[in-house]
Amino acid sequence: MQTTDGLGDCRGHWCLRGGSNERKSPASPRHSGGNGGGWAGGDRMARKMKAIAATAWSFSEPGDARDWPYDKWFTTHIARRIRYGVVRESIDRAIADMIAGESNPVRAATLKRIAQAGASTMVQFLDAVASLAQSQAFAAKAHLRPAEVVNLLRHIYRRILPQGAQMRLLVADTDTELLAHVATLKKHGLSFSLALLDRARTRSGRAALSKETGLPGPALLDLVRRADLTRLWLMGGGMVRISWALGYPGLRALQHADPDEYYERCVAHYNRINGKPGDLTRANCHSHVARMQRAKLLVEE
Repeated sequence: MQTTDGLGDCRGHWCLRGGSNERKSPASPRHSGGNGGGWAGGDRMARKMKAIAATAWSFSEPGDARDWPYDKWFTTHIARRIRYGVVRESIDRAIADMIAGESNPVRAATLKRIAQAGASTMVQFLDAVASLAQSQAFAAKAHLRPAEVVNLLRHIYRRILPQGAQMRLLVADTDTELLAHVATLKKHGLSFSLALLDRARTRSGRAALSKETGLPGPALLDLVRRADLTRLWLMGGGMVRISWALGYPGLRALQHADPDEYYERCVAHYNRINGKPGDLTRANCHSHVARMQRAKLLVEE
């Protein structure tokens, strides 16, 4: 998706719309403020400057005809995820570690200024820019342009922040018993994977939820394992279902998978369905298993 700081379309014309096309002399009351007209023109100019500043802090998303205002985008894409304690724990890396592992020099420079401004972890940074006013203040402190903050937040959303999924998408259509348990969880407000993971990733949490819902412990653990995978990059509903179909029921199983065996199981699985997809390569399977091995274990079993 094309990214921009939002100023490119505005800089060339905003100053031409401040008033009428009539040229005024310096002695004109309209410009001198003798009849108050100058203040009105100044107000219009201030409003335009404010609108331009807001555009610089806006986000564009594929398929949207208009940009998202900062506060709306942050609430929809970031705040709704980091409200879960399990998400905050999952992503809370030290900024210094992010800098060390960052291959993009522009992003690395942005992260360095963030650290110098006092945010030592990713969660601290996200909390510091939770609203437009906060973000503007933090950017001034860190000597960052709006585009640098916006682009980093977009990167965090797309590549780092857990996306989660509806629980019904994590279970095969043929598993009617488990789907019935998913329906029960929905009645208790736990139809979203990150909500379930936040509530039941600990043994005590699952015991309490099992008592509340009547779900058997083993079935609940199975669903929590599925929910856990959705916090990882590229692990949508389809990939979760495939993991179970291949015989890897959860993150721990994937971390102990032999990469070559994982690849062979994938090939056999897809050959049974409709043929091997073009991006199913041994190298990609090795990379996938390696990502699983680097992931934090958050579910108590």
